[in-house]
Amino acid sequence: AEAIVPEKSSAVGLKVRNLYPMAEENDVWILGLVRRGKRLPGYARAEEIRKGDILVLEAGPDPIESFVGAAGLEYAGSDKHSGTFAGSLSLVEVVVPDTARIAGRSALDLRLLYRQGVTLLGVSREGKRFRDRVRKLEIKPGDILLLLGPAETIFDTVNWLGCLPLAERGLNVTQRQKAWLAVGLFALAITLASTGVLYLPVALAACVVLYVFLRIVPLRQVYETIEWPVIVLLGSLIPIGAAL
Repeated sequence: AEAIVPEKSSAVGLKVRNLYPMAEENDVWILGLVRRGKRLPGYARAEEIRKGDILVLEAGPDPIESFVGAAGLEYAGSDKHSGTFAGSLSLVEVVVPDTARIAGRSALDLRLLYRQGVTLLGVSREGKRFRDRVRKLEIKPGDILLLLGPAETIFDTVNWLGCLPLAERGLNVTQRQKAWLAVGLFALAITLASTGVLYLPVALAACVVLYVFLRIVPLRQVYETIEWPVIVLLGSLIPIGAAL
């Protein structure tokens, strides 16, 4: 997988080898460094990390997500999904069958990011390590791909590619750029409730609505979280209470 080093990352100014303890703690292996579109020789252990560099990582989706968060990195192509109103992102592992649309082609050939809004982050092929950039790599049947895209549509893209997901649900990517916004909205709701401006249920309900509107929390997740039998039960008790 590939992860970009943004300007505010704690990795800027460090040497690649300085990240090894953090990578080991998260079960991630740093394979190399890409700068200005070119892979530097070897593992680039002594190379100083700069803004805009790309770290080449080897691990599963969960360890990569943990390491990216700990080091303050960003997924390659995630800037296409950024913004206040950008939806939640999901990581999905898929296997490529013989009949897949992407078999024998690269993500760049398919214009995957432009057409579907999905980024190919990594490729696993029987433990083989690659020197080519992931988006330029020719995909073969049997490869396992790591895809990043909108949680609402990424499985539609998987079907479009003709691939088979390895899990029923993808791994939700933490939207770190919206973390403080979420905390601020929740704190505002609690403040309004504690000062008597709004009732607590109203303030929290408004907070949830803003979370959905700003796409901090997907509407589907809200729907799945609500205990609808309890809502129906409470609704049925309203006329009974009125009659009494």
